[in-house]
Amino acid sequence: FATQVQTFKQRHGIASYAMAQEVCTRTLADTSVIRLHFHAWLKFEHKAPAAGRMLELREWTFKSSMPVPSTWETANHKKAEYAGHFYLCVDEKVGKLRCDSDLTMHIDYPVNPMWICRLLSSQHISARTAKSHFAKAVFAAKINIDNVTAAEKYIAHEKMLSEKLIVDNSLRLTQRAFRLIAAVSEWLASFGDLKDRYKFLVLDGASGLGKTRLAANMTTADKFLLVDCASSTTPDMLDFVRGRHDVVLYDEAHVDMIIKNKKLFQSGIDVAKLASSATNNCAYSVWMHRVKQIVCSNVWEDELKLSPDGDRDWINKNSVYVKVTSPLWIS
Repeated sequence: FATQVQTFKQRHGIASYAMAQEVCTRTLADTSVIRLHFHAWLKFEHKAPAAGRMLELREWTFKSSMPVPSTWETANHKKAEYAGHFYLCVDEKVGKLRCDSDLTMHIDYPVNPMWICRLLSSQHISARTAKSHFAKAVFAAKINIDNVTAAEKYIAHEKMLSEKLIVDNSLRLTQRAFRLIAAVSEWLASFGDLKDRYKFLVLDGASGLGKTRLAANMTTADKFLLVDCASSTTPDMLDFVRGRHDVVLYDEAHVDMIIKNKKLFQSGIDVAKLASSATNNCAYSVWMHRVKQIVCSNVWEDELKLSPDGDRDWINKNSVYVKVTSPLWIS
């Protein structure tokens, strides 16, 4: 193939070239068959009509195959004329076996950051490779590198949630059934009627009795949200998505946190504003109407006794309290 590239280069006035051999990763993944692609990028010394270029390419066959012109940024304008070279020669490209060229990217021509974005989004290169080329391209390097870092974190978070969902669904198939608790059943039934507000459920008891799993099994794994409140004065509700989550569990929540966020825990018709401050730069709002909210604690009863009378009265009127003293599953 390299010999044919050089022969064609001499016959047709090629100023610069690049050639690459790659494994077709899609064919390998779908059929386990190794299929090789041979690529050539040619920069002609003189412009010519597209039809004329195709006639020249018809002279070239390799292993009885005719060339298939690429549509990857082949426009004849300055901003794109080296895109094909970058596509073939970018380092650590997925599936690339070997490459040869008489040009060096970033030195013989500038690399358009959009070419890097396209290869990264199509998973032809890694985030590390993309960052390296953004830095070498210089233009808007910090912004582009920060964007890749943000995308990496988001993709990793989404992958983690997907893996968690698979494990959660698998565990649910092996769990024992839970005991029926009258107060819990009545609380769940209350959400069947349309009201302006609803009570939250408190499961108070020692660790290891199944409080969290009982709450999680009130809905499907993808509709359940656990919020860690061990040291929080305001619960972090940034992961809450209305319409997706219908059960929210506040693990290790404290009485004073509930009092400071009354509107949130009433599951009412009003929108609750969280993370308020003097400037409200980080403030955001959530609408919890008819969302089942559950508090798990092992010190709730003791904390409530130490609360002011007004706060204790509000808690009692707006919650359903269940003292858990034994395992919640059927033995």
